[in-house]
Amino acid sequence: MNLKYCILFSCLLGSVNVIIAQNQRFELSLEYSPNYSILTNAFVPEKYKLSHNVFLKTTYLYKDKLHLIFGFGYLNTGEKEVSEIGGQMGIEKISLIHNYNYLVLSTGLKFKMNSLFIIPEIGFGVHLSHITSAIINYSNGIEDIKKEEEKLPEGSFSKLTLPLFLSIGKEIKFRSFSVLVGIKSYISINEVVSGVPRTNHFYGIGLLGGIAF
Repeated sequence: MNLKYCILFSCLLGSVNVIIAQNQRFELSLEYSPNYSILTNAFVPEKYKLSHNVFLKTTYLYKDKLHLIFGFGYLNTGEKEVSEIGGQMGIEKISLIHNYNYLVLSTGLKFKMNSLFIIPEIGFGVHLSHITSAIINYSNGIEDIKKEEEKLPEGSFSKLTLPLFLSIGKEIKFRSFSVLVGIKSYISINEVVSGVPRTNHFYGIGLLGGIAF
């Protein structure tokens, strides 16, 4: 994320802190999820790639055990292609790592059962970038890495995304804050690339960690 998004995060954090200080029915949390992601209906043997997302969320206690939740965050997803060359032309392996990045607003419900929670959410995201990292492993042990904006032979990248999220975990309470641990999964309702034969919805699952005030 560049500087303007960091500034936006800081302003939002400060505004929500003021609200929380005035009303104890509100809660602020910062969540991070490293995960493995891939796209549906692979044409070639794609593999899962390591992805991540981070969200700043505010939660409102609507009624006992039921909270309304609103979030703003950054979502990185995608997939990985690996081609084994076997030493031809001095190349052992070529890997292509596809990174698709979005800014996402999310809303949902938080169900609490003592220290356990379940959070289903829907998001509305704006496409930021699509970067491919090409990694070439040569037979002599040299590794060459190049990054560039991904170019499509057909179709176009969708400017918007509609992801569904599901988080399940445990809230460990301390005196003035809580630690969140669990798992988080997601899948996109619409496709990453439109106008192509392949159905290409991104999805992923991984760990969830965070802190709530």
